[in-house]
Amino acid sequence: MDLYELEHLQQLPTEQLDRMAFGVTQGEQRLPLDQIRIKYLDDYEKALDYVAECPACYEEALDTEPVEVALERGVYWLEDGHHRYVTAEVRGDQDILVDLTIKDNPVEALLRQGSVQSARQQLQRFSTVCCVGAPV
Repeated sequence: MDLYELEHLQQLPTEQLDRMAFGVTQGEQRLPLDQIRIKYLDDYEKALDYVAECPACYEEALDTEPVEVALERGVYWLEDGHHRYVTAEVRGDQDILVDLTIKDNPVEALLRQGSVQSARQQLQRFSTVCCVGAPV
C-alpha cells in the first residue's frame, strides 16, 4: 500500500497539502537566497549592472516589497524582482522576502513521494531477503 491514498489527499485543504508536499505554503515569507534559482538570466544580468551603478536604489524596498518566486518541480525560481534580489546579494543578506506561488500539484507530489518511498521499502525488503548470507 502506498504512503498516501488519493481519496484521503483529495479531502485535505490545499494549504495542508502544500505544507505536506513541499514544506511551505503560498504567500509572503522569507526564503534563503541560496535556495532561489535565476529563471531569466538576461534580467539578472541587467539588474547586476544597474545595482552596480546605484547600490542603494533598492535598499528600502527589500523589506517591504517581496520578490516573486515560483516553486516548480522542487525548485524555487525567481520570476520578478531581480534588482531587489541582486541588492540583497550585494548587501550580503542570507534571505529575502518573497511572494511564493506553488506551481506544482501537491497531490501528485505526495503520491510520487509515497510511490518512491514504497518502492524503496520493497527494494530494501527484497535485498534483505535475497542477499542474507550472500558473499559481498
